Amino acid sequence: GVQGFSRGLLAAGARRAVTTLWRVPDGPTAALMQHFYQGVQAGRPLDDALAAAKRALRAEAAFAHPHYWAAFVLTGPADARPRTLRWRDVAGAACLAAGALAALAAWRARRRAA
Repeated sequence: GVQGFSRGLLAAGARRAVTTLWRVPDGPTAALMQHFYQGVQAGRPLDDALAAAKRALRAEAAFAHPHYWAAFVLTGPADARPRTLRWRDVAGAACLAAGALAALAAWRARRRAA
């Protein structure tokens, strides 16, 4: 069942997963996921983003029936959003590493010369 699928994803290294309890058509799933990821990008905790996405789908007349939105569940920590790695952070770390290596090389060169 869904517990086995979620458990398999977590065992494979996923920190969290949004899965369904039953088969949901592609249209409502795409609409719900669009609302969900908009909430995540806005900085909402994952459980709040999923709940808001369900409410948004429920408000649409075509997808108001619970069959279309109630099947989605979050497994794993809800409060810890994935941290995006900014290129500025990577460049800063690379500059620090390069500076440390240069200082180490200069120190070793002075030590050999003495």
